[in-house]
Amino acid sequence: MFDENEPATLIPINDRYLPEIFLKPNITSAEEILPAIEKSKI
Repeated sequence: MFDENEPATLIPINDRYLPEIFLKPNITSAEEILPAIEKSKI
């Protein structure tokens, strides 16, 4: 899903960019990213 050799990029999800998720280097798996995305849908 993610290429570890690529720099972090802004991912458009539901017309919103979620840069704060990808600025955290410790978040590397979908299990960590998906809850953060759900949390941002407030």
